[in-house]
Amino acid sequence: MADRASRARQRGNSQALRDLKKALGLAEPDWQEFLSHALVGFADFEWDWSIHPEPAERLEDVPPEWFRHSRRLGFVTIRVLNQGAESLAVPVARHFLTICDPGADPGIGPRGIGLAWLTLARRGLDPPIEPTRLAHLAMDIPEDFFQAIPEAGLPDLCRLILESRPLIGAWDLHALFMAVDRARIHDRAPFRLFDALLKADWIPRDVKQEFCRGLLACRAEAERLENQRETLRACRDVDDEEFFQIPRMYRELGDLELRGQLPGLQRHAVRALVEEIGEPAPDVIREFLLRRDSDTQSSEAVSSGALDLIKLHAEELGPDTVRKLLRKVIKRGSASLRQAAYRLGADQFGQAFARPALNDKARVVRDWASNYFGQKARGRRRAKERRRNSIRET
Repeated sequence: MADRASRARQRGNSQALRDLKKALGLAEPDWQEFLSHALVGFADFEWDWSIHPEPAERLEDVPPEWFRHSRRLGFVTIRVLNQGAESLAVPVARHFLTICDPGADPGIGPRGIGLAWLTLARRGLDPPIEPTRLAHLAMDIPEDFFQAIPEAGLPDLCRLILESRPLIGAWDLHALFMAVDRARIHDRAPFRLFDALLKADWIPRDVKQEFCRGLLACRAEAERLENQRETLRACRDVDDEEFFQIPRMYRELGDLELRGQLPGLQRHAVRALVEEIGEPAPDVIREFLLRRDSDTQSSEAVSSGALDLIKLHAEELGPDTVRKLLRKVIKRGSASLRQAAYRLGADQFGQAFARPALNDKARVVRDWASNYFGQKARGRRRAKERRRNSIRET
């Protein structure tokens, strides 16, 4: 019985493999290399999805339906695009995108969609599926869509996603960063992506400004965000079916805020208002330094961004203004902000500025100051020893 089942599987595999080879249109050498990647890709699927994985050792042992199943072939596609020959990239990416769409209510989709789209785009080729649909999938199943994307390729992929929309709006940027955070590419990926996109000249300045100020909960921009949330909630209440046709990241924005999910992004937003959008540094510092917020993490992030601007624009502000601003932080700021202000003051005006930190009310600041001055003292002793040794040698 086992032998008959094995022979039946092999016959099924043979037909499935012939169909796949025809769909890919690969020459024999490329086909043989593809098969080697396929076996490893299927093993990746087994390790990822099975509680007790037993990866197949031969392609003959792989179920025939796997050669047609987009979720399984997604793992193979990732292997091929990351490790295969250049001649395999386009046919494999193109074929995978023709079968990747999980339908109207996917819940979960195949991995590697974003990587396949980026692979074709970098070669100047259009995908075999509408870009608007691919952008929808990016916002609907980001955990799968962004799988295996190298962080260096993330800005290019995000450009493809955003430019697939009729117009790029601040609301789209909120949803995009929610998606990238959900994808868990890297802990710092949303922050490095923020810096890359805010430098991009293909995003209009007013959209960047609206996005940053909305992220920072500035009154006018926050009200517009809330209006969009109310529109979403109204859609949910009126037509449940229509609501669930909206990509998931947009739906979740109806109840969640990006600033709550990624509070540290606000530090970047404060800097970007000046460095990328061109608002005057003194005005932005005045607006955001020590701004109160019900959320402690948000408050810390916003003031840290203002301190970054003080450091970047110290010459423009002048020493008297810088001293005044740093003393204001030392008087009223949290322990972490006071420590940052002492450090910045020491860099700008010498170590004496930070000496009061030795008597700060917070132990964490006192410990930092003790370590800081201890390191400076050790550095001075080493410098003296080097000078004495140099004199002896001469």
